[in-house]
Order: sequence, then C-alpha cells, then structure tokens
Amino acid sequence: MAQRLRGALVEGTYHKPSHNLTAYDHYLRGRWLMENTATPGQPEAFEWLEKAIAIDPRCAHAYASIGWELAYMHFNFQPWTDDLRRRARDHLEKALEFGDGDTTMQSMAADAYACLGDNEQAINQGKRAITLNPNDVQAIFGDGLALAYGGRPDEAITLLMRAHELDPQAPGFMMENVAECHYMLGNYRAAIEI
Repeated sequence: MAQRLRGALVEGTYHKPSHNLTAYDHYLRGRWLMENTATPGQPEAFEWLEKAIAIDPRCAHAYASIGWELAYMHFNFQPWTDDLRRRARDHLEKALEFGDGDTTMQSMAADAYACLGDNEQAINQGKRAITLNPNDVQAIFGDGLALAYGGRPDEAITLLMRAHELDPQAPGFMMENVAECHYMLGNYRAAIEI
C-alpha cells in the first residue's frame, strides 16, 4: 500500500503546472486575470502566461489557458479570424504534448476544441479526461459539453447530470446545459422545467 501511495505522489508531481516556482507564479497571475476581469482576451493575462512559458517552455497549463481563452474569444464579440483559430490550436497542441496525462489539460482542450468547432477532437479529449479521472467533475462536464455540441445531446445529458450529482454545489450553468440538450432533442417541456 505504501509503495502505491508513494507512486501516486510521485506521479502527481508530474502534473503540476510547472516545476519552476517563478513560472508557476506567472501562470497563477495570468489565470487570475483571465478569470477575474471583464475584458476578453485580457492582454495583461496573456503577458503573464507567455512569461510563464518563457521561463518553463513545458508549462502545459499556461499553453492550455492561452489556447482556451483564444478559442473563447469569439463568444466575447472578438473578430474570429483564421489566425486566432491557428494560435488557439497551436497552444492547445503544446498543452496536450506537455500535459498528456493531466485531466485538467484534457478537459480544457475538450472545451476549447468544441468552441473551435472541432467536435471529433473535443469528444476525444473529453473521453481522455474521463479515462484519466472518472470522477473529476470538470472532466465529466467537459465531455458532456463536447458530446452536446458534437451532435450527441442524448448522451450528454447523462454526463452533465452525473457532473451535477457529483457536485451538488455546482454553478447553475451546469443545469442550463442540460436544458440546452433537451432543447436540441426537441424535449421543450423538459428544457423549460429545468
């Protein structure tokens, strides 16, 4: 038992955002700005994340954060260009290269690929995230979204409800996605009742 626990602890160290504390600090600052400012594509957030990558070129979480934010920019009324899509994909590919065994990377990639309209890749990354950690709420939720917007809303409902059951304190938008799935299936009464 002790050997298995030690192995799990060692394995866990490989999935930290960075082994360099300065890079990790820069990553945290960039993420905070992305999550706590109203400006989409917050330039200062990108600067912090790019600094993290400059210090630690294998900082998968920084790559994923940039890729995810770029993929979401068109939802924030930003011009959606081929260059923006390419940059998002480039960062996601780096994130997955350096964080392949990391549930967070897979889940963020699934979400971002769904935004980019690459449903097959989104579903693949979502499945990979659940394989890595079958009880991770974000992984289950991300796979549910990938399935929903990949044309499989009936399967998505099961996953989205499971995510909600695992985290009953989850934000209300989780149930909003269940309602959207019912809408996609033509179950309008079920969508309204949620």
